[in-house]
Amino acid sequence: MNIKLKKGRWLNPKLASDTINNVLVNESFVKQFGWTDEQAFKNEFRPGFDDKPYKIVGIVKDFNVKSLKSAVEPMIFFHYRATSWKRYNVYNIQLKLKPDDIDGTVKRIKTYWQNNVEPGYPFDSYFVDKQFAKTFEKYQKQQTLFTILNAMVLMVALLGLFALSSLMIEQKLKDVAIRKTLGASDGTLVFGLTKQFLWITLIAVLISIPISYYLMNEWLKDFAYRIDMPVFPFVLSLILLLILTFAVVSIKAYKATKVNLVKYLKYE
Repeated sequence: MNIKLKKGRWLNPKLASDTINNVLVNESFVKQFGWTDEQAFKNEFRPGFDDKPYKIVGIVKDFNVKSLKSAVEPMIFFHYRATSWKRYNVYNIQLKLKPDDIDGTVKRIKTYWQNNVEPGYPFDSYFVDKQFAKTFEKYQKQQTLFTILNAMVLMVALLGLFALSSLMIEQKLKDVAIRKTLGASDGTLVFGLTKQFLWITLIAVLISIPISYYLMNEWLKDFAYRIDMPVFPFVLSLILLLILTFAVVSIKAYKATKVNLVKYLKYE
């Protein structure tokens, strides 16, 4: 499993003591006892289910065998030959397979298990990486769901924005005609018509950022291992929304700059 050894050594089946009362522990085990790494090697402990004192000969780095919502628990690693309770209470065996013929290897292991190991006990196998990946399926589905919902909400919002801007710009066509007659450029007119919508978008995003930041932080608190909420997504969302707002409103604003001046100024 490519677990990293932090200090000490691995268990050696050729050493009698390693198969009797020497063990490996993880970093969380040492922290749980309040020891330093050096103190761990000097102290003995009794697990509770065995009166025999055990001695630590190696400390491995913490690794997660559960969901990232759970903190790494203290672990002890015994050699399976030590006592009968280890040999006869094994409920999971992990094997590292060569990648050249995985399916064939699994079939041979199943045949060997059924014929030589435990004929009456069903053989059930899975791959550790795929099993661990299942812990993220829930969040991947949530990501897909929220992506679809966000796309739908954004589309409805932009359609509503386009309708609102069309109505408001339509009411200002006379002003546009007057400004254009006085020499205003198309760019100035477009920016003037879209400016208020950009301000509305900016205020809306600034109001939503603290709420979103708080809710995301509360969600991340469920995980023992988590990132700090970055600022970049909020800045990116602000920029993208301003660009989309400008793009949607400027379509109608640009059309307004091509207004027939005679039509709107003939009564002035």
